[in-house]
Amino acid sequence: MSESQIQLAAITQVIALSSLPPVNYADLQLLLTQLDHPKHYYFAVAQDSELVSILQYLQLPIILVSHNNMTLMSKYLFDFNKQLFKSKLKSAIFACAQLALFASGHSRLINPINQTTPSIISCCMPFKLRQHQLSQCQILLCQREPCIQQHNRRDLLKQLRHIIHQLADQQHNWCLLTLTDCLGICSPGGAAIIHQDYHLGLAPLQLRFIEQISLHQWHTILTGLKQQQPLITLISPQFIVGATL
Repeated sequence: MSESQIQLAAITQVIALSSLPPVNYADLQLLLTQLDHPKHYYFAVAQDSELVSILQYLQLPIILVSHNNMTLMSKYLFDFNKQLFKSKLKSAIFACAQLALFASGHSRLINPINQTTPSIISCCMPFKLRQHQLSQCQILLCQREPCIQQHNRRDLLKQLRHIIHQLADQQHNWCLLTLTDCLGICSPGGAAIIHQDYHLGLAPLQLRFIEQISLHQWHTILTGLKQQQPLITLISPQFIVGATL
C-alpha cells in the first residue's frame, strides 16, 4: 500500500472549514497545528472558497462541496436553522455546519461547533456508521438524485445479493446492503460507502461513479470484504473519493 493510500485509509473524520475572505493564512496554520495529524482528516470546503488553493498547496485531502449540493442537506438542518443568524460570523458557522454534515453523512448536528481561530470556523465530526453492526460489513448505496442516472439501484442490490450469497458459505448475513438517502458524496453515476469488518480498523471507504463499476469488479470487492482485505488496494482510484488528491 502506498503512502497516500495509507493516509486515506487512516481518515476517520471530516473537518469543515469556513472563512470570510480574505483568508488569514496564519490562522489556518494555527488550526492545523491543533490537529494530531492533518492528513488524517478530510477537509470539506466550499468549492469557491479561498481556502481551496491553500489546502491543495499543502496537499491535504479535500472534499469540494458546491452550493447546490449543500442545499440537499438543508432539510436535515431545519431545527438548527430556526435560530436567527444575524452576524456574518454566525453565518460562517452555519455554512461550516452544512459542510460538515454533508461531507460526513450526518443527518443532525450532534457535535458542538468549534471556533478555533479568530477568522476561520471549523467543525469536526467522525464519519457516521449508519446502522453499521460491529460483526458485519455493510455497503450503503445512495438511491436519490443526482446519484441515480441510468440504472435502478434496486437492480444493483439484487445482483450484489446474489454475489454475497455465492460467497456466504455457512456464514449468513455477513455483509449488509442498504439503500439510503444522501450520503454526502453526491456523484453523477452513483455514490456508495463501504464499512469493512471493524476488526481491521479501517476508515469507511467512499465510492463514486458506481454505475461504471462492472459486476466482475463488484465480485472482486465483495471477495475482498469476505477475505478481510483492505479494499483500497483492490479498487481503482478513479472510483475512490479523495484517492487522486
